[in-house]
Amino acid sequence: MRRLSVIMGLMLAASLLFAGAALAQSSSTEESLLPQETVFHLDAKWATLIDGQYGTFDLKDGTKYRVKESGTRAALGSNFYGTKIGWLISGHHDVGVYLLASYDDNRQVLRPRDDPSADESNTRFSVFDYRAALYYNYDFHANNWVMPYLGPLVGARGRVTHLQNTENEEADNTVSDNGPMVGLEVGVKLFPYRHVAFDLGGIATYTSVTRDVEYENNDDFSLSGAGGLWNFGAFAGLDVFFGSEPKPKPCPPAPPCPDCPKCPDCPKPPPPGPTNLKIDVIDECTGKLLDPMVSVTDSQGQIVITKSPSGENFETLPPGTYTITATRKGYYFEPVTVTLTGKPDETVQIPAYKHLELKEKIQFESNTDKIKPVSQGALNQMVAYLKKVCAWNKIVIMGYTDSKGTADEKMDLSKKRAEAVKAYLVSKGIPADKLETQGLGDTMPLSSKDAAMNNRVEFKAE
Repeated sequence: MRRLSVIMGLMLAASLLFAGAALAQSSSTEESLLPQETVFHLDAKWATLIDGQYGTFDLKDGTKYRVKESGTRAALGSNFYGTKIGWLISGHHDVGVYLLASYDDNRQVLRPRDDPSADESNTRFSVFDYRAALYYNYDFHANNWVMPYLGPLVGARGRVTHLQNTENEEADNTVSDNGPMVGLEVGVKLFPYRHVAFDLGGIATYTSVTRDVEYENNDDFSLSGAGGLWNFGAFAGLDVFFGSEPKPKPCPPAPPCPDCPKCPDCPKPPPPGPTNLKIDVIDECTGKLLDPMVSVTDSQGQIVITKSPSGENFETLPPGTYTITATRKGYYFEPVTVTLTGKPDETVQIPAYKHLELKEKIQFESNTDKIKPVSQGALNQMVAYLKKVCAWNKIVIMGYTDSKGTADEKMDLSKKRAEAVKAYLVSKGIPADKLETQGLGDTMPLSSKDAAMNNRVEFKAE
């Protein structure tokens, strides 16, 4: 066992030297080597712990023997070997199982100096010690290759001590210490490479133990009791992570050449290229592509294109801001503004709303919002259309007037007329939440000569 400890110590020293050389190289990297995602990891550990006893062990067999150990004492403990098996969640939360164990087997041979022929006194002293716990660590990202961590652990500790003496066999005994354990672990992981880390740190635990002492050759003598054991020490290990690659940090944008004094010869970024623009005009009711006449106007108000897109690649345009309008009989279109930044391809969708036209005009009493009876046929035509047509989201009822009266009076009257038409449609079973009214006054006259043509109500399907 001592030879194994020496070999492990030499391996640890070599690992630390290798880690120092590797970390000297990794410390200069700008790319993070730390795990960023949820990954599985396995940590092989070596630890040396100082073991101590605290409080009072009152050992008694219920008859005449009593042994009392009290006070606080500490001794250099054994070398422990073990592993941590866990999941690192989102790069910071580490949970899993912690296992540590040690086994020491010591032999002592005694012979009096003044009597070489005397029998030897051969004593064998062996200790098996283990710790098993669940742990949680919070991992900090100090920089691209250093990950400090801190966290508690909860579990159990067991220790079995066996003593054999060839001269006094009745003294042969086995001492068992078992109980729940709590502790704290603090350390740092150093990443010379991605997925591999050197683990250095310290651990402290306290165990509330139950102690049993059994004498192998004396069935009448056994002791039991309770007390506390604590230990603390240092550990080193090698941690291997299994999982996806960490997300690289986004590179900062390179400054333009005039603002880059350290790089006078840096190349200028290429200017943005033209964009192959595709324009899709879609009927909002049916979802079908339409083929209207489309005009594209630049930021200076100049029409650069007028043509029908037909759902194909429309035109190649340089970077800039453009306004796209469309016209087609029976449809209403809202202008669409698009900014081209140099992407090779870009698609713009223009919604087309069905423009509902009545065969007869809806008439109102002069300067009122009262619908004339003669217009009920036209309104019933609209009711029948709305009940048969494809699923529509909303119908906008737009009221207009002629130029008589003040601006406020005309707006108010046109709004009331639109509301009157809505009330009629609702009374015939059209949902009110599907109807919207707008009063537009005399803002969009159809004729400058015939004032009666401007007193009207129009419909727009969306």
